[in-house]
Amino acid sequence: AAADRGNADRPGHADLAALTAALAELYSRSGRLHAALRLWLALRSPCVLAFVVEHSMVAAVAEHVRLLVALDTPGAIDIFAAHHHTVSPATVVRQLEGNKSLQHLYLHVLFLRDVHAGAAFHARQVDLYAEFA
Repeated sequence: AAADRGNADRPGHADLAALTAALAELYSRSGRLHAALRLWLALRSPCVLAFVVEHSMVAAVAEHVRLLVALDTPGAIDIFAAHHHTVSPATVVRQLEGNKSLQHLYLHVLFLRDVHAGAAFHARQVDLYAEFA
């Protein structure tokens, strides 16, 4: 019975997520943006992309491409294509390795934005167009 009471006092997963989100919001409001970003990423929050754009933190998520694409594929692809000078196409393509359809989508959107930005991947892009178009 004592063990059951101890577990009842612990916050559940939803409670923990709510508390973590509240802490992320407090960090954000107090200017601790990188701390807030770490929490939003840990929560896998759908609001993380808006947070990244609002606070110009695209460089801070350069190693989280796969996670962000999983959370919001069109939004993340568009952000990484638009900010290809901040997060290189090589970084994005490397992190999307093993998922040809996402590589195809990213390279296609990148090509529409700037035909030269993904020049190092044009041969791969042709192969991907042949496979997915």
